Amino acid sequence: MRIYTVSYSKKPIHKRRRTKRYVFPTTKLVGQAIERNMKDVWSWLLSGEVSCIGIYGMRGVGKTTLAAHIHNQLQDKPDIFFHVCWIAMSQEFSIYALQDLIAEAFGLCLPKGKDVMSRAGELRTALSAIQNHVIILDDLWDDFHPEKVGISRRTNVKI
Repeated sequence: MRIYTVSYSKKPIHKRRRTKRYVFPTTKLVGQAIERNMKDVWSWLLSGEVSCIGIYGMRGVGKTTLAAHIHNQLQDKPDIFFHVCWIAMSQEFSIYALQDLIAEAFGLCLPKGKDVMSRAGELRTALSAIQNHVIILDDLWDDFHPEKVGISRRTNVKI
């Protein structure tokens, strides 16, 4: 269902600019648990059956390091993952701000002043047209429902 129009590039999806490719500086992964988690996340991404993976845990256990390693591996697979974006949130989390950050990362323009639900519909419509994308959200302090932002999910796996 499309309620409002989202500003799209006039180029066909397959000819649009990819998100910028860059590699994060990371430390070496050490330990069986983090190696197992890395393999699990990577296999879920490659399977195509999982669209949402949540990594949570206490501060300092390596969540961001694990996500950075996944991000870097995704950068090496432009034929599989066309768009890869990293979004770091802050303690002042809001659905509205997250929608803006995701739209900006994909070169979309969401209208200001509209309610969160309408913007979620527009963002979901736009993202569904962009195949093979990965959104990595880091430093989230609050739980949220991806659908309320405009991120569609079929399965939710948490490690």
